[in-house]
Amino acid sequence: MWTQLTVLQGVAIRVDLTLPFGLDMSRNRLIERAAREPRPLHAGPTTARSATTRGTMADILLAEDDDAMRQFLSTALSRDGHRVISHRDGQQALAALDRRYDLLIADIVMPGLDGIELARRARESDPRLRVMFITGFAAVALEDGKPVVPGATVLSKPFHLRDLVSQVKQLLTAA
Repeated sequence: MWTQLTVLQGVAIRVDLTLPFGLDMSRNRLIERAAREPRPLHAGPTTARSATTRGTMADILLAEDDDAMRQFLSTALSRDGHRVISHRDGQQALAALDRRYDLLIADIVMPGLDGIELARRARESDPRLRVMFITGFAAVALEDGKPVVPGATVLSKPFHLRDLVSQVKQLLTAA
């Protein structure tokens, strides 16, 4: 591996990085490689109580309209031991509520059914469902400084994946 740095008279800096043969570090290749890696085995459906007594492993419903973001979130949470069912919009996620989840993670601004309405409808069928909103528009998720869905957590974009994993652990272990 070698690096070459070129400075062009105060206009630009160009960095050429040559990686070992066969190593592809492009964003899509990293996602594909992560998706192929083995994940922890999961022994069937859980309840909110069993997720907290087991530690942090949980069944998570993820609703995010950005494909790359959805894949990154799903991969990070899966690697942390969670079972993640992801959908590209609120309507698809709502249809997946035919089973029990420990946590709903939803982007607020999505086409069709937004994350707030999805969370409200999900809570109608399971009042104990934990909810986390991920959004670039945190003010939309708050009303007088409190989440518009009682007890929900709001994680503002941009965020680091370790912050997401940490927040999920906190939500799952909270009484």
